[in-house]
Amino acid sequence: MSEQNQQTKIMNKYQLKKTIKELEEKRGRNTELVSVYVPAGYDLNKISRFITSEQSEAENIKSKHTRKNVKAALDKIGRRIKEVGQTPEKGVAFFAGNVSEREGRPDIQLWEIVPPQPIESRRYRCDKEFVTEPLQQMVVNDNVYGLIVADKNDAAIGYLQGNTIKTTHTMESNVPGKTRAGGQCLDPNSIIQMSNGELKKLENVEIGDEVKSAEFNSMSLGDSKVIDKWENEKEVYRIKTKFPRQTIIASKDHEVFVTDNGIERRAVENLEKGQKLIFPEKTSTQKKQVLKVKKNY
Repeated sequence: MSEQNQQTKIMNKYQLKKTIKELEEKRGRNTELVSVYVPAGYDLNKISRFITSEQSEAENIKSKHTRKNVKAALDKIGRRIKEVGQTPEKGVAFFAGNVSEREGRPDIQLWEIVPPQPIESRRYRCDKEFVTEPLQQMVVNDNVYGLIVADKNDAAIGYLQGNTIKTTHTMESNVPGKTRAGGQCLDPNSIIQMSNGELKKLENVEIGDEVKSAEFNSMSLGDSKVIDKWENEKEVYRIKTKFPRQTIIASKDHEVFVTDNGIERRAVENLEKGQKLIFPEKTSTQKKQVLKVKKNY
């Protein structure tokens, strides 16, 4: 028999539902029903060695009948794995055990399932019932919903299908959040440019005022409303640049933008001599314009 013929065909949703129902109706008198899930891409030879190891471990089962039935179930699975040879594209699940309704008359049966969706993780369990939860999730719902999750630092894009959530892409923001409790502190004499072009000391800026802000993803300047302001006393750093008027006085955890390797943010305490900082030029009173920056030492 060729390897292609030896492998079970992928089940459609209807076939899978029918098989799950059949498996759920089976009950063992003891923990003698074996469930094995092999994820997509997993080396089937490793599973074969694992099954052989479990057969040896089964010798420790106290009950003679349970020991015999577990070893027989594992033997059926092990022989079938050798016949299959390699893991199907979407993975494979094996179920074997004594499902006889008459005590003392064992009936060891084997089910092999290649599901319509990939099996995500490896599982093994020997119990009074078969483990079908991973398969049930594949037949709950065919609808697929796109998901976007984001906070001030990171974002992820993925989808929800049934009970399964899959992440397809993650990304990191280079722009810090507007506020962060306990950090991002500047000296109250720091100069802030308002949306109308006026320059103010930070101590004179009030909640509700609009200030100029930079968006490095689009390299543009816009206006942002001040949503919070607090006073604090803490150790500060003085960062000197080649332009005397562009000195920064800030707490060690305040973040600034450097351009040594693209635009990235860095805490003041981690700055090193020679790194380039970004300072926006004084802007006009236009609502939005292209961001021009000076790269100062």
